[in-house]
Amino acid sequence: MKEYLGENLKMFGYFFNEKLIGFYTLILNNSDIDTYFLGYDKILQKEKQLYLNMLLDIVEFGIDHQFSRIIFGRTALEIKSTIGAEPVEIFGLIKHNNRLLNPYMERIFASLNPKTEWIQRKPFK
Repeated sequence: MKEYLGENLKMFGYFFNEKLIGFYTLILNNSDIDTYFLGYDKILQKEKQLYLNMLLDIVEFGIDHQFSRIIFGRTALEIKSTIGAEPVEIFGLIKHNNRLLNPYMERIFASLNPKTEWIQRKPFK
């Protein structure tokens, strides 16, 4: 991806005692930032608050470089809302090559994307 996207793909790492304990990547997409791969040491996550710090660092990068939007993934919605992220409804379209399966695709698609219950935080008035 780095070879293809060049400077539009940014990679950041978190180190402790010279060991990589977390990382994330950003795709710079015109005036948007798309968050992409992210990972962290699960043992150190809670102690170092790696995930929260990654989110804050992503927001800082977006502000510092004057991006219009940061597009986070569709997981961990509650913690993202604690830093001000707002949910946006997304939709998908799917069509199978086999016309006999198409009447069932809506149910199959819905089962692949189950509803998640979470509490939206609103840190800003």
